[in-house]
Amino acid sequence: WQSVLIQARKYHAERQKAGDGTPFEEKVKVVHSVFTRIKEQFKDAFGDLELQKFNFLQLWYVLQNEERLKDPVYKRQQHRFFEPISETQALELADALYLNGVAYSDTCEEIEYYLSLFHNNEWFMVNCTTESTPEHPAHYLAVKRQEVAATKDDKDIDDWTKWFQQQKLLKQQDKDSTMEVLFVVRATKNDMDILTDALLEATPYRGGFSHQGLLKSGLWLYEEYKHWLPKLLDASGNTKMELYTVGYSLGAGAAALLTMEFNENEEFDSRIRSKHIGMGTPAVVTREQMKRLESTHTTFVVDSDCVSRMSGATVHNAALRGLMYNWTADAMEDFDLIVPFLKQNLPFGANVLTADAVSKLRQQLQGSFQKQFKNVSSEAHFQEVILFPPGKCMHIYGGGGGEWEGSFVPCDYFDEMDFASRMISDHLIPTGYYPALLGYLRQLKKDHHWRMKYDVMDVKYIAKN
Repeated sequence: WQSVLIQARKYHAERQKAGDGTPFEEKVKVVHSVFTRIKEQFKDAFGDLELQKFNFLQLWYVLQNEERLKDPVYKRQQHRFFEPISETQALELADALYLNGVAYSDTCEEIEYYLSLFHNNEWFMVNCTTESTPEHPAHYLAVKRQEVAATKDDKDIDDWTKWFQQQKLLKQQDKDSTMEVLFVVRATKNDMDILTDALLEATPYRGGFSHQGLLKSGLWLYEEYKHWLPKLLDASGNTKMELYTVGYSLGAGAAALLTMEFNENEEFDSRIRSKHIGMGTPAVVTREQMKRLESTHTTFVVDSDCVSRMSGATVHNAALRGLMYNWTADAMEDFDLIVPFLKQNLPFGANVLTADAVSKLRQQLQGSFQKQFKNVSSEAHFQEVILFPPGKCMHIYGGGGGEWEGSFVPCDYFDEMDFASRMISDHLIPTGYYPALLGYLRQLKKDHHWRMKYDVMDVKYIAKN
């Protein structure tokens, strides 16, 4: 065990200094290959749509119309008969949110520091990389201490070795002992990560389909650790391993598929079982797979988060919905609203904007707007949505009046993109996941001054971004 531990700690230190060891020329080839695939997928997904017909005014009014239709009353009605999220479940989400924020740290030393603050330093890091390339996400692993207490200052490698020697002696007397391992995959942080996100095409996987870019990421992580984790279990003296994968956004998609691979790949060590909790997880499995994963996968989605609704089909369908929406009546309604304002606030406005002048201007604008709105090609059609977030889904959304509501929903609830002004900000941690979860917990606790014990906004990178 001593050699395994020393090698693991050396591994992340050396990887920080040397990067991932991939020659620069190879990285350029990978990036070029991914760009080529993205271009081909874009053509396949949107080839039947004449996107040049889409304009800014149309986007503005599509957003306005969908927000009007999907208001808080509509959302509460959709969730009325679903099971609410309990305080205990929401607190578990708060812990996962903190761990996801920690993954954004710039160095492994920072990650180790933030882990030392989490639950009395009961997790210690054994592997880490903050480097990422397309389909090779950054991540860190930590092992939970068992039975033997350790202090926050317990950083010396000899102390760790002694601790594990003690653990091995204890576990030799226990015929059914389980070690717990935390595997956190970082979300999108740089341009390389965005390239992985952009590979939206559904590709065959385990009797269904998955998101091409994230599947490659998950399978790469599996190959990296499929032999190392059993060695870690053997060295620890335990008989079983409970492996928790955690992720947000891109990281959640890769981690969800990693757990699926650990549990369903017959070649993997059966002593190791995995569970997953993801936030803002992209659509990565089919409906049948989604239901199969309900006992092992949990997905948390905030309100109109676009990423959990994002697949090649949903993006295509959202674009088509936008192109089909006749926004000209909305634009003319705005014209009618702005005329009184202009009359009152412009010099000589009342004299210039006479009834006759306003009528003529209205006719001209209406004609111009109708010319800008162009009918969609008869070749355009809606695509079948086959990918969804995995497992059981929790949804926290704005219930109106500054209140937050939260319920379990079937993951195929997220079968179309929400055209909403907050669809991007709802996906981000500082503007979406943090305020939604904090607000929901404050309501449950009936304390509007309550703070999370392990607050993701205390992580430097999250706080400054």
